[in-house]
Amino acid sequence: EQDNKMFVTPHFVTGNPKFHQKFLEDAVYSDALDCLVKACTDLILVNGETQQVLLGKRCVEPQADWWLIGGRVRIGETVEQSAARCLHRELAVQISPSRFRTVGHYSFHWDKRSQPPVDHALADISVILTTKLTSEEIGQMKMEPTEYSDVRWRDVEEMIQDPQLHPALRKSLSDYLSMQQWDKIEQSLRSDSDSESIKEMLTRFVELKNVHFK
Repeated sequence: EQDNKMFVTPHFVTGNPKFHQKFLEDAVYSDALDCLVKACTDLILVNGETQQVLLGKRCVEPQADWWLIGGRVRIGETVEQSAARCLHRELAVQISPSRFRTVGHYSFHWDKRSQPPVDHALADISVILTTKLTSEEIGQMKMEPTEYSDVRWRDVEEMIQDPQLHPALRKSLSDYLSMQQWDKIEQSLRSDSDSESIKEMLTRFVELKNVHFK
């Protein structure tokens, strides 16, 4: 379990909910997308040795380009459970949901989608989470070919500066660095570091959180 509760998505259960998940036929699902905002979890997967992050070249809209591994949240799941399921489905790696931390929450309006009518807009809310993978887990990865045509490990700073990547992807990576910076701040507070060094780290944290990409 993560001790730091700052980077989580609060989850509340009222009463004793009984969910009735069902498969929607394509036509019904397309109608639902015209009316509802879809919830997703996307994953900043970090190589625990190199600190690089994995990107996938998606095959389908709304972002048929480089993006994070992820997918839809199913009813009844927490975002951490969704993240673990998506990781297993997309890359055949199975880990505990407790290993994921929330980086941030992001809102999307897309001008196209893979479900007909493909020119209808799509609205998503994405919770982006992160975890570090071991070399053994990375060795187990098997890309889902219907979802991704390629996967690559890349340096975080390099991707943040890459104008060819989607601005939301670059923003989420900047937020990931700000999360790391906050971890350093908390460690410094526990170790009674001098106030000047803590001030410098706080300044960097704010700079990273305030970055905006268009």
